[in-house]
Amino acid sequence: MLTYDFGNFEIDYDDINEFVITKFPDGTQCKVWPNDNDKKLGPELGISPIKYKLLHELAHQLVAFAYGHEVCPIVWAEAHQLPFPENSAWLEWQIMAISELALDFDKEDSEGLKPLRLKANIFIMANNLFRLLCKCPNEKINVRQFYFLNIDNMFNH
Repeated sequence: MLTYDFGNFEIDYDDINEFVITKFPDGTQCKVWPNDNDKKLGPELGISPIKYKLLHELAHQLVAFAYGHEVCPIVWAEAHQLPFPENSAWLEWQIMAISELALDFDKEDSEGLKPLRLKANIFIMANNLFRLLCKCPNEKINVRQFYFLNIDNMFNH
C-alpha cells in the first residue's frame, strides 16, 4: 500500500488488490477500480490500468488545487453521495488531459489543457504528477512537502 498524505485527506494505492481510495477525516471515502477507459489508456501510455487510475486520481486533486479548491469537488461529491458539480465534465476533461501529458509531453496541444494553462504551469504539474506516480510501494508521501515546494512557480494565483 502506498499512501499519499495531502494533509486534509489521503489517497491510498493498493496495486495488489488494484484499487485507489481517497479517505477523508470524517470517515467518508471514495474507492475506485480501473474502468474500461483506464484499461485502454494505461497500456496505450505504457503503464498498467491501475497505475493509470492512480495517476488520474492524483490529477483530480492537482487540477482542483489549480482552481483554488482544497479537495476535488468531484471526489468529495462521490464520497459524500452528493450531486456532482455542474462543471464536472469540464474538470474531467482537464484531468484526463493533464494525466496524459504526465506520460507523454507530445500531448501538450490537447484542448483540455487550454483552460488549465491559465491557472497553472502545466509542465511542472505534469512532471510532478509523473514523479508522484513513480514512488515506491509501502511509502507514505507527504504531498504538500513533496509537491508544493514550487507552488509559486506552478499556479497562477
